[in-house]
Amino acid sequence: DRYSLSVKNLSSSMMTVPSWLIVQVPKALLYYMERRVYDELLSVNRSIAEDPDNEALLLRNIELKKLQTMLRRRIGRERKQ
Repeated sequence: DRYSLSVKNLSSSMMTVPSWLIVQVPKALLYYMERRVYDELLSVNRSIAEDPDNEALLLRNIELKKLQTMLRRRIGRERKQ
């Protein structure tokens, strides 16, 4: 009997599914976007290794690093210095 009361209290105190989704889905999307930027950054870095004089690739590398830093800060993986 005591166990059922504690489980009932726990389930009533937990977040509802819609409120959990509001909190967790945007964060999951940020993680996904950060990973996509990371993968593209690796690809650009490989291309730069083959052709280090390509200015377009160097500018894209800088843009991606800025975007990755912004995403990591929003996620909480990186702090401002």
